[in-house]
Amino acid sequence: MSSNLTRYTHPSRLYRWHLRRFHDRIADWIACTKARTVLEVGCGEGYVLAHLSDRLPGCQFVGCDVRPEALKYASRICPAERVLLLEGTAYQLPFADGSFELVLATEVLEHLQRPDAALAELQRVSARWVLVTVPLEPIFEALNRLGLWMGIAAPAGHVHFWGPAAFRRWMRSHLHRVRFGYEFLYQMALGEV
Repeated sequence: MSSNLTRYTHPSRLYRWHLRRFHDRIADWIACTKARTVLEVGCGEGYVLAHLSDRLPGCQFVGCDVRPEALKYASRICPAERVLLLEGTAYQLPFADGSFELVLATEVLEHLQRPDAALAELQRVSARWVLVTVPLEPIFEALNRLGLWMGIAAPAGHVHFWGPAAFRRWMRSHLHRVRFGYEFLYQMALGEV
């Protein structure tokens, strides 16, 4: 079982409530853009897509992930009439330039060796908006270490750690008119390409 799947099937009602709030915030930000075509890069087992397709019935969604087994799981929980699932890597997405009004990467870029290259690829396939979320550091790392020590968390697998100032600088170096926000352990940035 992947750490992502473990996260979304965690038995704690408080933890699931926290994730729903996070997904609701993402849906609210997408709604404010009025985007109707949305690509989620690194969609994993499809939990974010399933939530968004329920909250935003006027949108068409595409999910892309490098792991076929995750996409197979996602196909069971995402509505096929509103969510298309495709295999692909964040470094070379199988879409033409400007294919989507909004491109989304939730909790993905901190796992990648070359996040700048992936962010450039997200920008390439977006016609207007890019929405990125990453963990709020150093708080996320400290809580993850505590969870590991207590035996209730799995290793996060992060290779990049952005505090608020570094995340703002990084997003502003790639996107225009960037809006920032927080949802407990997560930082969010919505900007134009």
